[in-house]
Amino acid sequence: MPLLSFILLLNLVLPANTIARGNHDERKPWSSNEITSDTNKIDTKLTKQFLDQDKVTFLIKLKDQVDTHQVAMDATEKAKEQKQTTASTNIQVRSAIVSSLRNKAMETQAELMDFLEQSKLEGNVINIQSFYIVNAIAVTATKDVMEKIAKYSEVEKVLPNETRQLFTPITPKGISSNVTTSTVEWGVERVGAPQLWDMGIDGSGIVVASIDTGVQWDHPALKEKYRGYNQVQPNQPDHILNWFDAIDGEEAPYDDLKHGTHTVGTILGSESDGSNQIGVAPGAK
Repeated sequence: MPLLSFILLLNLVLPANTIARGNHDERKPWSSNEITSDTNKIDTKLTKQFLDQDKVTFLIKLKDQVDTHQVAMDATEKAKEQKQTTASTNIQVRSAIVSSLRNKAMETQAELMDFLEQSKLEGNVINIQSFYIVNAIAVTATKDVMEKIAKYSEVEKVLPNETRQLFTPITPKGISSNVTTSTVEWGVERVGAPQLWDMGIDGSGIVVASIDTGVQWDHPALKEKYRGYNQVQPNQPDHILNWFDAIDGEEAPYDDLKHGTHTVGTILGSESDGSNQIGVAPGAK
C-alpha cells in the first residue's frame, strides 16, 4: 500500500497516540520522462522488464485526478456557512476529500477494472489493486495486457513498480564531527529547543504518534520514552494499543529500515541521564 493511502487509512481506523509501521518504499514520482515512442505512455524501464519475465507488476496512473485542495476549500466554506465547530469542520473536510477520491476512482477506473478482471479470468493477469489516494491501479500482468491498457484514453502513464532505497547519511567535508553523546544536536539547538526546556516546556504530558518504517523501541535514547515501557519490568513492555504493524502484523515494535527510529529520535530522543539530546521534545512519550 502506498504511504499516503496507508496514512489516511490509519487516520481513520487507529486510536490516537499509536506508533505504527507503514510501507516506506519510496516510489519514483510520476514523470513524463523515459516513455516509449509507440504508445507515448509506457515507461521504457517497464518494457525492459518483460524481456526476461512473462508477467510484471506495474502501475497505471489515470489522467483524471481530484483537486483535493479545492475540495477542502469548498468543504471548509460550507462548514463555515453551517457554523460548524473547528473539530466538526475538520471531520467534514476529511470526509469530503475521502468521498471525492473514492468516487473519482470508482467512476474513472470502472472500464479498466472490467477489462482487467476479464483478463484475470483468461490467465493474463494475476493481481489487481485499486488505489484512490492517487487515482491509480497496480497490476501484475502480461506485456499484451500492458499494451492494451496504454491505449485507454483515461490512462495517463504506465509505470514500473519501483522500490527506492534510502541513502546512508554521511558527514560533509567542512562539518565538524566533534560530537559526543552529551552534545545537543545542532538541529535541536538551531530551532531553540533548549531555551524552551529552560522554561519547563519539553513535551511532558504529550504522547506523539509515528507512522514510518517502525521503531526500535529499546534504543537507549527511546526505551524509557515508549508509552508501553514498564519501569518495573523494563524488558517486558505493553505493546497493546501502543504499536500497530499494518505490513507484517508483528506484535512487537521493530524497524527494518531504521528511518522510523531516526525520526522518533528527532522528535523526543534522549537518554535517561539527560545525555544524547537528539530530540526537540525529550519529555514526551
